Amino acid sequence: MIKNNSNENILVINSNDNIELEFESDLLLYDNNKKEMLIKKEKRNKMHNISIVFAILFFGEVARGIIIPTINYYSILVGGTAKTIGLVISAFSAGRLLATIVLGYFSKFDTYKNIFNISMVLCMIGSLWYSFSYIDQGNDFLGQASLVISRFILGFGAGTLSTSRSFLADITIPSERTTWIALSSALQFLGFAVSPIIGSLLSYIPPFSIGEIKIDSITSPGWFLTFQNFTLLLIIIFYFQNPTLNQLACNNRNIVNSSSDLNLNKKNNKSGSNNNSDNEQDDFDYEIESSSLKSSDSSKQLLNINQQSSSNNNNYNNNTNQEQNQQSIYRILYNNKRIFINLIIFIILNFFIRAILGIYETLGSTFYSKLDTGVNSSTNSGYFFGGMGFLGIILLLVISWLCKKDWLHDYWILCFGNLIISVGCFATMVHQLTWIRFVIGYICVWGIGFTLAQTVVVSMFSKVLSNTIGNASQGTLIGIITASGSLGRVIGPLFSGLLYNENDLLPLFSFSFTLSLILIFSSILMIPKDIIKIKYLNHNDNNNNNNKDEDEEYNEEDYNLIK
Repeated sequence: MIKNNSNENILVINSNDNIELEFESDLLLYDNNKKEMLIKKEKRNKMHNISIVFAILFFGEVARGIIIPTINYYSILVGGTAKTIGLVISAFSAGRLLATIVLGYFSKFDTYKNIFNISMVLCMIGSLWYSFSYIDQGNDFLGQASLVISRFILGFGAGTLSTSRSFLADITIPSERTTWIALSSALQFLGFAVSPIIGSLLSYIPPFSIGEIKIDSITSPGWFLTFQNFTLLLIIIFYFQNPTLNQLACNNRNIVNSSSDLNLNKKNNKSGSNNNSDNEQDDFDYEIESSSLKSSDSSKQLLNINQQSSSNNNNYNNNTNQEQNQQSIYRILYNNKRIFINLIIFIILNFFIRAILGIYETLGSTFYSKLDTGVNSSTNSGYFFGGMGFLGIILLLVISWLCKKDWLHDYWILCFGNLIISVGCFATMVHQLTWIRFVIGYICVWGIGFTLAQTVVVSMFSKVLSNTIGNASQGTLIGIITASGSLGRVIGPLFSGLLYNENDLLPLFSFSFTLSLILIFSSILMIPKDIIKIKYLNHNDNNNNNNKDEDEEYNEEDYNLIK
């Protein structure tokens, strides 16, 4: 033990210094742990929100096909005919088409949570209305009108596709965005595949009534959808969160770029005054912890910035594409006749593909119930059409694997799918269906042909755009293609109901076969040769090589900003 006072003082000072350094280290460790907890919480909330949006998309497709096994019997109950079935099926698609435009527009001005809440409320109203449409069965017109209006309201409430994809674009980073949107499309297809099976399983519920309220195999789909949408509404209210400021800023390339440049400039100017350093630290802390802020005005501003700049994300260094982006879509189509011709071709393809499916979808239950004279024909029809959906899912997986191996070109998938649709339409082109013709026709049209053709038609058009104008205005043009498919889903069921004749099915299936021939000629003769000869793989490789340095630079900047 040293008794010298000076030495003793030195020991005390060193001890105090050690204690102070240790305390600062603890503070830094605590601060890092806090930031890690915030990041983990952000990721957890993100996955919860994506799961909720996926559930909305999945059950939106379930609402479409859950009535397929029993809509024929419900139509008869309210005094309807095949025309009524066509109107009911068409009304749902019309509601979704209108909602895609309206809800997609209002998503720019209102929060996602409010839009999803409104959608679920509309779905509940439509489902309840559908469950009570039989009350007006004494008046044929009112009963049929109630059935059609209820499905229109339900379709409008389920038309959240544009809003959901806009949310996925806001909450995900560009590198993972395509994956999440592809998963959302797969869930939609799965929902439509399993929905007839759900409708068949509901027929096992023993019928009972509570006063005037009847619950049986015919009305149970409406009650199921009411309960399901009410559950989703509660989940959205209590668990769904709008994108935070941090997500909106970090998930946009342009904003990340400017923010990263700002941070790099701050780091280079660290030797400035103390006041400037304090301001820089405050800005950095704001970026890290901005996810905890609840300022709705700032959130809307960032959301608008994100949406306005989303069309330029992939072309920020391409002056030509930026100039085309500034032009209106009409000027681009007017100046580039090649794009206009391609647009018309793919509108025709997507419209007729969906219209043919709508024809077979509308009267599928009617045909099955006449061929299957058993007691549980409605139950069996749901399993049959559900099997067609699962066959389509298997084909999707096979197509994805073949395309990744570069063994199969998109164009040949489209042509083969259109050819299979024509074979199915030709197989059913008779005065009266038999079991063999019915099964062959529906497997070719519903299970194989539609799956192949509709899978590649939009993606192929996107590739054509990439080889002409890049990504400029792709969103608008692809939106037009998608709308044409939805319109086909509206028109097809209407013609199906109008042309149906119980004693002679030849006019109906001759019409569908004519549409299938238009598909074949469009894909073979009308598509320009330059589309067939496009070197997709080489083009993508060149783009990847040209943008490799840029991607690495932005990935490093993204990492530095998030870190």
